[in-house]
Amino acid sequence: MKIVITDYRFPDIDQERRAVAAAGGALVAGQAVNEAEVAELCRDADAVLNVRAPVTRRAIAAMERCRVIVRYGIGVDSIDIPAATERGIMVANVPDYCLDEVSDHALTLLLMLSRQIVPSIALAREGTWSVSQMPPVQRLRGQICGLFGCGRIGSLLAAKVSALGMNVILHDPYLSVERAREMNAELVTFDELLARADFISLHAPLTDQTRHVFGAAPFAKMKKSASIVNTARGGLIDEAALLSALDTGQIFGGWLGDRFSPRVVLSASFFAISCLGYLCFHGSEAIAPHIILTGLYGAIGSGTIYVNLAGYHVKAVRSSLSSRASGMFVTSLYAAAAAAGYLMGGIAGHSGWAFAGEIQISLLSAVAGSLALTLKPERMSL
Repeated sequence: MKIVITDYRFPDIDQERRAVAAAGGALVAGQAVNEAEVAELCRDADAVLNVRAPVTRRAIAAMERCRVIVRYGIGVDSIDIPAATERGIMVANVPDYCLDEVSDHALTLLLMLSRQIVPSIALAREGTWSVSQMPPVQRLRGQICGLFGCGRIGSLLAAKVSALGMNVILHDPYLSVERAREMNAELVTFDELLARADFISLHAPLTDQTRHVFGAAPFAKMKKSASIVNTARGGLIDEAALLSALDTGQIFGGWLGDRFSPRVVLSASFFAISCLGYLCFHGSEAIAPHIILTGLYGAIGSGTIYVNLAGYHVKAVRSSLSSRASGMFVTSLYAAAAAAGYLMGGIAGHSGWAFAGEIQISLLSAVAGSLALTLKPERMSL
């Protein structure tokens, strides 16, 4: 049994090696960056573990004996699920990956926007601190937090902002009114979400239906004082439209998480980008552009690296992952054990596999027992 890791960002893969070895398999790790490298690396794999590398239709077609592909994390947009389904290859994710960490991060970004933390840092660093130069700061209690998508992470954020006195509205076509009431939230249409929210936080998967769902027209319907926070996939937002909305004053602020397009040139707006552990703030002429740091999700540890970017010395803290920052640890163990457990045929109740749209798999872990989940990529909220 051969299990292949297409790519990884961890200092080591010792946990995966132990989990696979315990199941009697062999682990091969690579750092593929394109479909050709994925295809070559996974050609004779029985199972594949994937982080970011594109597992495309061509890459899957080259797999001679693969039976399962497991994604490190919740989102599965790096994997061509229809192509895998056609080949009879199971696809799984890790549904409880960094739930608290991501919702905490979204809350952090919301609070930084609300309390004007980044402009404050800029003024302090320049030695020109003055309250009169600060953008207005509004009381958080009583403001409206709008959630676009409300799965596990969105639900956690709803509870956290409610504890701060915010009112929660949400748009999720797959969430019931009863579930919204349980969360003390109001289920609304997309247009209502745009018109009423003071902050919009995105927690939806990236699909053909949600790609660039936040574009020029939706931004035009938002309050001029509103801000948007995205800790889901970067492709949910049309970045050019966001920059235009910021430049023209259609909305107040925005944070982009996950991946974003390098082709977009930042303009002189109040704009922040949070991506893979870094926070970039591009201010107005009164507040010089600069680079500062923010931690992403749960991956914060003791290791440090230093980067010199655009004349600014940036201290970047990244995870030592000695314990994989809780969610990371669970992901590693679950992902490796899922592939090994499935291939060893040791999962109870595996006779009910279904390929058309609804994919089921059990994740077997030596230390955590078994976890059953149902993954519906086109209906899953993060």
